[in-house]
Amino acid sequence: MPLRGDLREVRKRLGWSQQKAAATLGVSQSYLSMLEMGERPLPDDLARKFVRAYQLSPTSLPPTQDPWTPRRLDPQELAEQRSLPNTRSSRTERKATIRPLAIAS
Repeated sequence: MPLRGDLREVRKRLGWSQQKAAATLGVSQSYLSMLEMGERPLPDDLARKFVRAYQLSPTSLPPTQDPWTPRRLDPQELAEQRSLPNTRSSRTERKATIRPLAIAS
């Protein structure tokens, strides 16, 4: 994917102003300027919008910057979490107070 100055060059080749490109991408003109200057990271969802709006090849997308990987649980940490007292009181834990009914004769 074109980055920094390349985004600006592609936009200019299309003959678009920053205002038009920003409106098409759904961002502010100042944010687009910061993206073009490399002052802000390019989020994945916005990179996909650039590909569609600028008619770029989908293969020009960069690999995901921060791929999600599941966190491996430490057995000791899991045991500690399970041994913590439950601070919530459930209905079964509450003691019911039974009061005798006053029956009028």
